Amino acid sequence: MPPRCGQTGLTLIELLTAIAVIAILTVSATTFGSLLEQHRAIAVESHLKTLIYTARSEAIMRGTRVVICPSQDRQHCDAQWHRHILVFTDRNHNRKLDATEKSIRYVALTNTQETLTYNRTLLAFSAMGTAFGTNGTFTYCPGDGNPRHIAMVVVSVLGRTRLARDITGDGVVDKSQGKPGHCPGLPGH
Repeated sequence: MPPRCGQTGLTLIELLTAIAVIAILTVSATTFGSLLEQHRAIAVESHLKTLIYTARSEAIMRGTRVVICPSQDRQHCDAQWHRHILVFTDRNHNRKLDATEKSIRYVALTNTQETLTYNRTLLAFSAMGTAFGTNGTFTYCPGDGNPRHIAMVVVSVLGRTRLARDITGDGVVDKSQGKPGHCPGLPGH
């Protein structure tokens, strides 16, 4: 039936169609955002493993100690893992890139919402490729605050890496049996 002259507005069908489209777009955007964060966590895991393998390989190839540490100035190790990471030879064990030592890689982490932590001040590999100290764990905390997007890379004293997985089936990676990954500031942590 053609509209009467001067009649404006939407029919019930048009209104319901518009509401359905908005609902679908809202759900899709939320799901897409979550999917992006999940893939970001996977990418961080992959980059960390590559960085660790590179440092370990360089230590073996060069026959000297190689360090991975946080560094804001590209020269000295500091305590802020979530911003910049320096990989360098450290022949004299002073945690500082000296003129006679080689910078291997410098990584700037760009997303200020995310954090990266390591339960040590640095990760060092010997000329044999072993890590000094005990097992260590890198923990990536996502920018969206979802504990299901936490990623953890564990480094053994042999210099090998493994990814932490969800052992308990709750959707959150576990550091060990029954102990979920932890990010300070995330809900429920």
